[in-house]
Amino acid sequence: EESLTIFVDKRKLSQESSPSGADGSRGTNRNSNTTGTVTLEALHQLAASYFTDRESTLRRLHHLQIASTAIRVTETRTGPLGCSNYDNLDTVSSVLVHSPENKVQLQGMQVILPGYLQSHFIQAALNYIGCKSEGHFVCQNSDCWCECSVDFPQCNCPHSDLDTLENNLLRIRDAWRLTNQEFEESVEFQSFVGKLPTHYAVNTSVVEHLWRTDASLTQRYRQLETSSNQLFTKARRTANKLFSLSKRCRKQPKIVLQRPR
Repeated sequence: EESLTIFVDKRKLSQESSPSGADGSRGTNRNSNTTGTVTLEALHQLAASYFTDRESTLRRLHHLQIASTAIRVTETRTGPLGCSNYDNLDTVSSVLVHSPENKVQLQGMQVILPGYLQSHFIQAALNYIGCKSEGHFVCQNSDCWCECSVDFPQCNCPHSDLDTLENNLLRIRDAWRLTNQEFEESVEFQSFVGKLPTHYAVNTSVVEHLWRTDASLTQRYRQLETSSNQLFTKARRTANKLFSLSKRCRKQPKIVLQRPR
């Protein structure tokens, strides 16, 4: 039995697709540049096309899953050729997009093969499904990977997915800089700086006292903290995915995450 399940956080999906607001515009532009506008109708169409064009459908869903925090894709294959290529990367408050007609019962060729060929057939099938025939599919201690053939030494290294994640980290870094720049240029912060005494030296304690007594500035700074925490969370999640996908690559990614102010 083979099934495709798409988990969707409808609230996040509507925020990413909404053109209102600066953040929404940036998110929409980002998604539209890489995957197009994501809608429930488009996801239904992708789910329906899974069994007619499985490879390209999974590729599109995989890129959507990387680019959007609202979508998680799980492909489940049970039976003699049981193999899961896609795992739920995160737990989200989800609405299941799934319909019974998007399932099919598969009968393996091992039914008609003699016993001494069954294990060889299953191994060959796993090499094709899990390694794209570029290596030998092996599992050990709940971990599966490909022992790459001589012609494909980097078969365990999904370069396109890694490039996408690295670009996402660069966009997060740019958003971090912009968020801090907007705070420094804000009316609240500029007003606070203008009120600082200039005719005598001001130590840290005086600055902290003036900061705490400025209600508009502290409120504006809380907005900065909220935005920064969201970017930190997204950057850590992206970095974890990047390290997970590249753990068997010859060259490991070098990541420097931003620090809190």
